[in-house]
Amino acid sequence: MRKPNHVAVGAIALAVGATGLSMTQHALAVTSTSGSCTTKAACLQETNKGTTNGPAIAGISNTGSGLVGQSNTTAGYPYAGVYGSSSKGAWAGVIGQGTGMVHGVYGMSTDFPGVRADSGSATFFALEANSSVSGGEPFIATNTADGGQFSVDNHGNGSFTGLVFTAGACKSGCSRTHRITEYAQRSTTPTLEDNGEAAMRGGYVHVSFDRAFANVIDSTKNYLVTVTPEGDSKGVFVTNKGPNGFDVRENQGGRSNLLVTYRVVASTIGTTGQRLATIDLDRGSRLSPPIARP
Repeated sequence: MRKPNHVAVGAIALAVGATGLSMTQHALAVTSTSGSCTTKAACLQETNKGTTNGPAIAGISNTGSGLVGQSNTTAGYPYAGVYGSSSKGAWAGVIGQGTGMVHGVYGMSTDFPGVRADSGSATFFALEANSSVSGGEPFIATNTADGGQFSVDNHGNGSFTGLVFTAGACKSGCSRTHRITEYAQRSTTPTLEDNGEAAMRGGYVHVSFDRAFANVIDSTKNYLVTVTPEGDSKGVFVTNKGPNGFDVRENQGGRSNLLVTYRVVASTIGTTGQRLATIDLDRGSRLSPPIARP
């Protein structure tokens, strides 16, 4: 049994009308209501059966939160302070919208992730970030205490204040959860590398680029080739560099037959990054400070 008086709303179940969510019509507008119940069903439940995009419940406050949900259960998933669910045809289980320097959705936790994203689909992402305006940056992650930052700008360029590394495999001592730290190589300019080996016969070999590699490098710019002979010789040098490959010859007209290894570093098509350009990290100052619980 429920006894209405003037306390905060407790457990709430939302049932949205068939055509979506809108603030044009309300099945129930709560100004001051309280209640308690002991059944498994919601203490307060309203259904909007209209066809004009009206919500089932609207919460409005001029000085505080429009709607507060709290759960004291220790049962864990899927219980929450606020739970949103939708069936096919609706846009989302929960939608948050903010205008005028206001967060659309804000999540905070003192002991666990502030926001968690899971997906049971093999087709769609667990987390998607989108900016629909020109120049808008879709993602930024900042530690305001230590200064660490990772961001993705409007062109898809990722910027890190820290190192980039991968959890590499090893011959022994590694497992699915225990790996070796391998750091990503850094460069002063945007370049792409390839390497390989070629058999030199009579002091000469022509090395042709892999077609996929030649397709993505900027052939209008010079590229770097480092060659190492895998055997005794008079030394080797690189000549006749072109958009599809280069020649390797032995010094002083040598006629050795041996294997040579090479490394090519070339500029890529469509990249205009400046050499050792500076980056402004004060974008984190646009983030609002953490807020207290409502």
